[in-house]
Amino acid sequence: MLVRIAVASLLVTTFATAASASAQEMPGDAAMLPSRVEPEAAAEPQIDPEVESLANDVGLEPIKLQGAVNSTKARPRAYLISEGLIQPPAPPPLTVSGIWAALAQCESGGNPRTNTGNGYFGMFQEDRAFWANYGNQAYARPDLAPPHEQLAAAQRGLARQGPGAWPVCGRRVGLTR
Repeated sequence: MLVRIAVASLLVTTFATAASASAQEMPGDAAMLPSRVEPEAAAEPQIDPEVESLANDVGLEPIKLQGAVNSTKARPRAYLISEGLIQPPAPPPLTVSGIWAALAQCESGGNPRTNTGNGYFGMFQEDRAFWANYGNQAYARPDLAPPHEQLAAAQRGLARQGPGAWPVCGRRVGLTR
């Protein structure tokens, strides 16, 4: 029993000492209230300078573009192109020659950015399945890829499928394996 009284007395003394120290620091009723810990302010999100510049160019809030880029893991320019918010850079002059230039001319007038809405894209008018099998997956569709990537995909497709991948123009220009 004596031990309990001694422990209780020690607790009361400790509480009273802490309360009087708080009362000296905070006058009035505030001394009886526990001190409030202010939460730290959230850090400002970091916006990549390229994201900020591109967002301002197209009239988007930089934080929204940064979030989209972060969540999709896409490069900022590639993301904006894929969403149709900016045009891809102009293609370099067509570097395709010989039979491939003739095939491109027949299929799309030689324009690597061709997208007429018929489900075929780019200078060789490849569909999404063809591109998924033979194209560079860094580009969503052939018309978004540079000409040399479209040519490489067409050459892989020719090696696997033969000239039947281009039934009209392939025959017209004399395409063979």
